[in-house]
Amino acid sequence: MQVYDSNSHIATFTGTETTARGEEFHLDAPFAEFAQDSSLPVDWEHIDFIFVLFQTGNVLGSHDFAVRKISAIPNPEP
Repeated sequence: MQVYDSNSHIATFTGTETTARGEEFHLDAPFAEFAQDSSLPVDWEHIDFIFVLFQTGNVLGSHDFAVRKISAIPNPEP
């Protein structure tokens, strides 16, 4: 997953999550787990778009899953 801010700065979250378990699940991707260039930090208050890539893990391609919802929510107040 990548996020791009209004200055075109990019932060990337890389995760390997499997849908093989056969049941519903959710995945949280906190801002702190995104990698970014420290000289071009992402402005988390001004995200222009989010790119999410779903990839199969084998040659045949296993596209037998459904995504019901993707949400971007702010961090809770401390």
